[in-house]
Amino acid sequence: MNENFNRRKISILNRMASARWYTVKRIYELSEDKSRISIFSIRMALLRYHRQGLLNRRKTGHHREYEYKLSKRGIDRLKWLVNIQKFV
Repeated sequence: MNENFNRRKISILNRMASARWYTVKRIYELSEDKSRISIFSIRMALLRYHRQGLLNRRKTGHHREYEYKLSKRGIDRLKWLVNIQKFV
């Protein structure tokens, strides 16, 4: 189960590695397999990653809508996750 969370974290953080701001909807649109993940799951994952300090967050101007961007800590965590996946 933990391995599945790591794979999802790597997948989402990798999509955000371009140093751009992304909405939940945009991350969902970039998802490879939309049948396996819902927009709600992505929203909750981004919120968790923001609380862990892996993402920066800002309001978009719309009611309760945010954009997310990979933080320095997120970049370091992504590198670490990719590195440990090589040994699994």
